[in-house]
Amino acid sequence: MPDIETEPGAGSAAAPIALVILAAGAGKRMQGPVPKQLLPTRDGMPLLQKTINAARSCIKSMAVRGLPGGVLVVLGANSEAIKEHCDLSGCRVLMNDDWTSGMSSSIGLAIKELQTSQPDIAGVLLIVADQPGVSAAVLEAPIACFEKQGSVLVVSSFKSADSDTKIPGPPAFFAREFFDELLQLEGDAGARKVVLAHGDKLETVDFPEGGLDIDTPSDYKSYLATGT
Repeated sequence: MPDIETEPGAGSAAAPIALVILAAGAGKRMQGPVPKQLLPTRDGMPLLQKTINAARSCIKSMAVRGLPGGVLVVLGANSEAIKEHCDLSGCRVLMNDDWTSGMSSSIGLAIKELQTSQPDIAGVLLIVADQPGVSAAVLEAPIACFEKQGSVLVVSSFKSADSDTKIPGPPAFFAREFFDELLQLEGDAGARKVVLAHGDKLETVDFPEGGLDIDTPSDYKSYLATGT
C-alpha cells in the first residue's frame, strides 16, 4: 500500500505524525435520511468535510514548523455517499469492512496500516467526525504538547453535555509506544481504556466545545440553535 500523503517538514528529519479521522460508523441514532458524516454544519459544509479541512490546515501548520504529517480517513458505512459529497483529496482513505464491530476496529485498521507504510511514525492523533467544534487550533494543541514537551499521551478535556465535570476525550494524541495497546481494543468504546490505564503519563488540553458531539437529532438541533 502506498504511504499516506505527507506534507514535508521544512528541512526537518522529524518522524511524521498521522491525523486519523474515524468516520466509519453508521450513526444509527440520528435516524435520518442523511448520513451523520454529511449533516450540514452551520456554514453549510458536511460535518466530516469540516473535520477534514481542519486536519489539512493543521498539517500545513505542522509543516511550517518542520514537522511532517498526513491525514488518514477511515470510512465504512455510507462510504459511497461520503466519497461523492466530500473532498478527500490529499487524504489516505481506508475502508473498514468490519465497521459494525465498533470504533476499535477502525483504530486497529489505521494503526496496522501506519505501522506498515510509515514505520518511523512518531504517533497518531485520533479524531472523531462528529465534533463540530473541531478546528485546526484544536488539533494542533495535543500535537504541540508532544512537540514541545515530549508528552506521549495528550487528550482533549471538556465538560459533557449532562455534567459540569471535565472528562478526557478526542482529539487525542498517542505516541507509538501505545500502538500495541490500541491494537488490542475491542468494541465501540474508542481508546478510553488506554487513556485510563496511563494516568501517570496523561496530559490534557482544553477543548471547551468538545462536549458537543452529534449523536442524536436533539444533539443536532442543539448545535444548530447554539452554534459552535
